[in-house]
Amino acid sequence: MKGNIHQLSALFIIALVITGVYGLKNEKEATREYLLGQIGVQMRVKENQYNTLAKELGDWEKELDTREKTIERNKNLQAQGDAETTSAFLVLVIITSLLGGLLVTNFYLDWKRKK
Repeated sequence: MKGNIHQLSALFIIALVITGVYGLKNEKEATREYLLGQIGVQMRVKENQYNTLAKELGDWEKELDTREKTIERNKNLQAQGDAETTSAFLVLVIITSLLGGLLVTNFYLDWKRKK
């Protein structure tokens, strides 16, 4: 009976060791990833001419994109304004032509009545 208890105790200890080693491998990997993440967050490249130029270039590209969007929006607004101006001009031409036609008709009828 004592032999069985010793065997069970030995198996239990071996199972604990195997579980602990496996757990340590997972824990080791998790710790490594955590530390690499922290180092990546905290480490920076010192300022030099290349990375400052790259930053300035990125800022310049953003500014150019903003300008391009503004120009495109202004073109669209101008196109809408041109369409409205064209239709307003067309209405004005029609009304002016109608009034001119009435004026010419009035002069013609006055001339014919006097004759």
